[in-house]
This record gives sequence, structure tokens and C-alpha cells, in this order.
Amino acid sequence: MYNIDYYLSLLKKKDLNTYYHSVRVAHYSYLMGKQLKYTNEQLSFLVISALLHDIGKLYIPNSILKKPNKLSNQEFLEIKKHTLYVRKILKNWDSRLLNVIATHHERLDGSGYPYHRSGYSIPYYSQILAVTDSFDAMTSNRNYNQIKSYYEAIYDLWNCSTQGHNLYNYNLVSLLNQVLCTDNQQKIKHYSA
Repeated sequence: MYNIDYYLSLLKKKDLNTYYHSVRVAHYSYLMGKQLKYTNEQLSFLVISALLHDIGKLYIPNSILKKPNKLSNQEFLEIKKHTLYVRKILKNWDSRLLNVIATHHERLDGSGYPYHRSGYSIPYYSQILAVTDSFDAMTSNRNYNQIKSYYEAIYDLWNCSTQGHNLYNYNLVSLLNQVLCTDNQQKIKHYSA
């Protein structure tokens, strides 16, 4: 099988924030996959995709990746290339996995990147990553944005999947909300036991 730990260690050395972000995205994705009744093989595929969804950032200069304020248009264009770099870094890996990782920033309305795919041409696994990645980005401490609460982030995702905006799969946004509420209740029960 693949040496996932090796690539995660590279990511951890490159940027600790991106590493922890990837771990959280994998956790949220795993919870969603469980709720979708994915097989162990499907769950493994989803979690590996989530853990490595930002591996292309290994090729992004630190001056851009760790910039303390908002990125310029040119810098943002460079950041967007991380979805393409995955094919260089993991070139001998399963092409289906590479496709999922490369398309996690695609949006249902075709406004995403790098290929501007839309609707059903975006793999379902990528649609899951789009929701979990965006949720974590909104609720985490990033240099260039203000942290949103859980409720603000879910509300934003819902708005971006309804009301004329068709960026995210509405059913997956609802599922994320459901699994996070359940996960938090289980954690509260665990800590109070």
C-alpha cells in the first residue's frame, strides 16, 4: 500500500497548520462516510483522500503559504496550483485517488478550480472533501481570515448550497451538520461519564 505517514510527515514539517487541518478534514470526512454506511474500503479511500487533500502545498513557497495577511491575486493563483501539484507528488498512486484530491476545490456550479467541473462530473468523494475542507477552513485559525463559529460556518455552507448558490451539495452540508452534532454529543457524554 501507500506510505501515507511519509507524506504526512513532510506536510507536518512544511506547515503544521496545514497538517492539523488535514487531520481534522479526515475526521469530519470519516464521520460522514460512516453515516453514509461506506464499506471499510470506501472509508479508507475517503480518509486517505482527506489526509492528503492539501499535499500539493508542499510545492507552495512558505512566503505565500504562511503569509500573515490576505493574499494578492497572483499569490492566490499560486495557492490554487496545489490541486495540480498532487499529480507530481503522488504520481504513481491510484489515478482515482489523485482525481478526488485534485478536484476537492471544484464547485457544483462550475466556479471551482482547477478544471471548472460542475455537477455530477465532480466525484462524490470530492464533494465530501469540499464541504469538510471549507468547514474546517472557516472554523480554524488562519492568518488571513476571521474564525467563524460552528453555527456561522454551517449557515454559510447552507447559503452556498441553496438560495441560487450551487457551490456545495446541500445533502452533504446537512449530513456534516448532523454528524458534528452527534459527535459533539458523544464527546460530552464521554467527558461527563
